[in-house]
Amino acid sequence: MLFSRETRKKLSALRRRLPSDGPTAAEPESQPPQEAPSAPQPDRSSDSLPGAPVPVEVLLPGEVVENDFGTCYVMRPEIGGVQPLAVGPSAAFIDIETLGLSSMPVFLVGILHRNQGGLELTQILARDFPEEAPLLAETLAALRGIEILFSYNGATFDLPLLEERAIYHAVDWLLAAEHVDLLKPARRRFRGRFPDCRLQTLETMLCGRTREDDIPGAEIPRRYQEFVRSQDARLLEVVIRHNQLDLLTLAEIVPHCLE
Repeated sequence: MLFSRETRKKLSALRRRLPSDGPTAAEPESQPPQEAPSAPQPDRSSDSLPGAPVPVEVLLPGEVVENDFGTCYVMRPEIGGVQPLAVGPSAAFIDIETLGLSSMPVFLVGILHRNQGGLELTQILARDFPEEAPLLAETLAALRGIEILFSYNGATFDLPLLEERAIYHAVDWLLAAEHVDLLKPARRRFRGRFPDCRLQTLETMLCGRTREDDIPGAEIPRRYQEFVRSQDARLLEVVIRHNQLDLLTLAEIVPHCLE
C-alpha cells in the first residue's frame, strides 16, 4: 500500500481542487521552453570572491530568529512566475540542504506553502554549525498546523535526517503532518517513459524548462563549509536559489504525480 487510508482521503480532497486543464504528462514535448520562476538570480562571478566578504544580512534579506536553542536566520523571499497552489494552506512542501548523507548536519530548510495572498516561501539557514539546533526547532515551528507535507525522496532522506539531527541536538521532533513522498508516485507513473525520475528531469519533462547557472548537488557541502569559514554570503547565493527552485518544481509536479 503506497499511502495510509487517512492520507489517501486527504489526497483525494486535494485532487478535487487540482486544476484539470493543465498540461499532461503524456504531452511534455509540446510545452514551450520556459525560464525558471523568478527566484533571485545567482551571481556566478562571485565564485572568485573578489573584494571583501558580503554579510548574509546584506545579500540575503531576512531576520535573525531566536528560540530556546539559540538563533538562526530566516528568509522569506518573494517569488513570482508561479500560479498559487491548488492545495489549501494546510499542505506544504519541504526540501533541505545538508553537508552530505546520513548523520551529516542540515544547514538549510526550505518550506513552501500557500497563504491568503498566494505562495509563501520560508528558508531557514544555519549561518554556522551551532545554529543547526535552532534551525531544527524553527523548522518545527514553521510546520505547525500543516496537515500534509510533500517532499521528493523525503521518506528516505529529508525527514529521517531531520529527525536524526533533532535527536542529536535533543530537539523534540514532533511532526504531526502526514508525509507524502512524491518520488514514489513519480516512479510508478514515469519510470520507463522518462530518462530517469530525478526532480530536475521531471522539471524539464513536465514543467517545460531547464535550469541555467545551477549548482551541482555534490558541490553544495564544499560551498557551505567555505561560507562558514569566510561568512561571505556570495558563496551561498546559488545554493539558496537551488533550494527555491527545487521547492517550486515540487509544487508544480503535484498534479502530474497525483492524477
